[in-house]
Amino acid sequence: MINTKWIFTPLIIVSISLALVTCTSSPNFLRTNLKLAGKNKSELEKVINHYSTNPSDSLKRKAALFLIENMDAHYSYVSKNWDSFQVELDTLFHKEDRWQVLRSEFNKLYEKYAYGLKDITYVCDLQTVSAQFLIYNIDQAFETWKSPYCNFLSFEDFCEYILPYRVGTEPLCDWRAELNKQFMPSG
Repeated sequence: MINTKWIFTPLIIVSISLALVTCTSSPNFLRTNLKLAGKNKSELEKVINHYSTNPSDSLKRKAALFLIENMDAHYSYVSKNWDSFQVELDTLFHKEDRWQVLRSEFNKLYEKYAYGLKDITYVCDLQTVSAQFLIYNIDQAFETWKSPYCNFLSFEDFCEYILPYRVGTEPLCDWRAELNKQFMPSG
């Protein structure tokens, strides 16, 4: 008979450890990511310093540290051919709604660009994101957190669901303004 104590004890220890790490600052991750930032280190330090002067910004400072400590996993790709493909694809979907025509035109676009994406460049957030962009996004995220739609979230949930400045590998942009314009009631 298997002693379940030996199975569950390590799982419980790992779970508690992960819970304690969520949205907390780790000097090792921060130090490593500031080093990986290279010439952009000063931009990231500006963000930390921006929220270090006023004690009322302590949660914003903690949020900034969370973003910077996790930034090594965030990046985008830049490609003029990919951008052109996206514009043509968007145009196609706006002007055509018949499935057969869409499919045929999409296949033509795919053939046109399938081998033309050799100009793709990897862009690491640590090495390119500006202090102004991060500060704006942190401030906007905190404004969103105050709204009736989000004010019930814990700080940990806020860090995971509201704070991130990007969703995937899309180019950095002001998606919050567009989201608010499209979906938030004005009042």
